Amino acid sequence: MMPMPRIAMLSIMTWMLIVMSACTNVPPQNPTPSVWFGGVPPQNVAAVISDNRKRWHAAQIADYRYQLDINCFCFPQRDILPLTMEVRAGQLAKITTNNGTAYPPSDPMYAFVQDYATIDAIFATLMRDDMQTADVLDINYDQTYDFPVDVAITYEHGRLDDGMTVSVQAFAVLP
Repeated sequence: MMPMPRIAMLSIMTWMLIVMSACTNVPPQNPTPSVWFGGVPPQNVAAVISDNRKRWHAAQIADYRYQLDINCFCFPQRDILPLTMEVRAGQLAKITTNNGTAYPPSDPMYAFVQDYATIDAIFATLMRDDMQTADVLDINYDQTYDFPVDVAITYEHGRLDDGMTVSVQAFAVLP
């Protein structure tokens, strides 16, 4: 059995190697894009998204609300998240910030938020070419209505500022 200080030193050195290797911009020798859908092979990505979209549409939910959380370097206004999206008749009715104020269309990130402003918009965004060719696209779906609840995207594996996550929380069907 190794003495405790030696084990601790080995642990620290291993951790440092992991962190340092993640900080390099050196691409892998043979980059292989990988898309994970809980074990579904990459060639089925669009089919999995499409199947879940069909099940979402089959539920025929037109009025709903959810909280949208975005985590990336591309969205500097972290203090207003999560945003609450209210959808009526399948169309975005309003967006409010976490303090209850309206999210203004004049905000520079408003167009970006539109990609995730309705469940249909999220599905459409996930079907875009840039999503389909991302190195990592990990999607978890709602157990009841099959819409995406957690999306993790890495466009280019190995770049520190190249990923983002999108979460749909507190989904509620409205009367």
